[in-house]
Amino acid sequence: MFAKIPIAASMLFCLLQGVPTASAADRALLVGIGNYEIEAASLPGISRDIRSMRDLVGELGFDEREVLVLQDRAATLAGIRIAVQRHLIHGVTSEDRVLLYFSGHGTQIPDYNGDEEDGVDESLLPFDAKLVSSSGRQQLVNVLTDDELETMLAAIPAGEIIVIVDACHSGTVTRAPVNPDNAREVASVPKSFIYDGMPEPGKTMTKALKVSGETYNYVGLSAAADDELAIATENGSLFTAALVAELREASNSQPLSVFELAGRVAARIRRNVEPERVFTPQLSGDLRRAESVHLHVTD
Repeated sequence: MFAKIPIAASMLFCLLQGVPTASAADRALLVGIGNYEIEAASLPGISRDIRSMRDLVGELGFDEREVLVLQDRAATLAGIRIAVQRHLIHGVTSEDRVLLYFSGHGTQIPDYNGDEEDGVDESLLPFDAKLVSSSGRQQLVNVLTDDELETMLAAIPAGEIIVIVDACHSGTVTRAPVNPDNAREVASVPKSFIYDGMPEPGKTMTKALKVSGETYNYVGLSAAADDELAIATENGSLFTAALVAELREASNSQPLSVFELAGRVAARIRRNVEPERVFTPQLSGDLRRAESVHLHVTD
């Protein structure tokens, strides 16, 4: 699959030098981008998301030596591609567990290969996403599309793959009073990058990661559904904060399935967000895995 990615061999070699090669067992890749090359895309609280998730994956049993973090400048499109190849694919077996987490902006670009019913590709913004002008309109390039993400996931040989995406892809850019613990006190920013020339909003990345009858090797949990906005605050993103809190609160009981976790996170968001700002976490991938894959925080 990566043979299709147009990266010069010399550039690839240089980039690989900066990405540690994992050696065994369960792997986690945490990607967080709060400071973008496009200054207008900057988001608050993403570094807090990464700290929270790094602590959490340790509590979930991942060895800290097998947790790779790409943050801000390290989270370029090429950097993400290479990290997936080197950390989540190379050396991983069907006996292993993989977790991929992304916190940052989501957006939409025109569907150029005709595989989307709504005519748009849902995409995640890496650090080096760029706006270019073409025929008098802006185009967003250098993004991680839903198509490429699915190709990446399909190549991961792990027996258990969990994908967590804290981003959104539709709605208007407004500021709403939302906060993980007190939703009515802290100013916040929607995690959807809107630009001139952006196609009409269609579906979220959750829907883009197919939930049809096809067979998928992962279970995904994303922050928001259609026409909803995931929220970033200086105290961290609401979805990530709710997810971490629910897993820790359940630590003394039996492990939570991803399906149960989605319901508990959704309920926590409803309790803490003004009704008109509520967003609902969504499941994707192989929904049977959502009931069979469990997460358990240990002391």
